[in-house]
Amino acid sequence: MVNPDVNQIRRIVKRKVKEAKEECYALANPLQLPYDQLSSSEKTLSDFCYYLDGYDSSTLEKLVEIINKLFYG
Repeated sequence: MVNPDVNQIRRIVKRKVKEAKEECYALANPLQLPYDQLSSSEKTLSDFCYYLDGYDSSTLEKLVEIINKLFYG
């Protein structure tokens, strides 16, 4: 039998991933255009949002570092 705390943690993680994906899609496509009307960079970000829950946390942290370097030097 699964510990009730484990189930609660799974629900929290699932909810957080859903929230992150929603925020990601809002950034990628703020006007909610059809996919074929997005620019190439918006399509790339939208594709990333789709696969967001498939990345491990170390990969996501590395992406954050890259983005910070890109925008903030």
